[in-house]
Amino acid sequence: MGLVDAQAVLTDLLEVSGQVEVAAIVTREGELMASTMTDDDAIALGASVHRLASTANAIGSPTDQDLLQLQVTLQEECVFVAQDADHAIGCVTVPHPTAGLVFYDLKSTLRRLAGDADELVPKPMAWEGTNEEGGETSS
Repeated sequence: MGLVDAQAVLTDLLEVSGQVEVAAIVTREGELMASTMTDDDAIALGASVHRLASTANAIGSPTDQDLLQLQVTLQEECVFVAQDADHAIGCVTVPHPTAGLVFYDLKSTLRRLAGDADELVPKPMAWEGTNEEGGETSS
């Protein structure tokens, strides 16, 4: 598990997710690590991601676990936040996104940032079963 460039994983996120318009990664303490925006806009987006995650965590839950994901629907776009033990990632999307796909992309980005990219690649498996006609397959 080596160091992963936070800016590179955000660039990859924008390439794979046509629904994400801008995104930022912050540490759990609120330090901006990377953003797809520049200068003051990047700082504002990072601060918003941190505030949303912190506020949701402060509200608490019956299980006393931290927030894992959050969606805020606005009139013209949606804001999504996902976090792991070390980082929070947030993004602004196009109107009416497919929420499950956005959360999957954000969580995949967090796993890549943590160096767990191997978990994202499906392991090849041998087919052991019947063929389409219902007979046994040969190996």
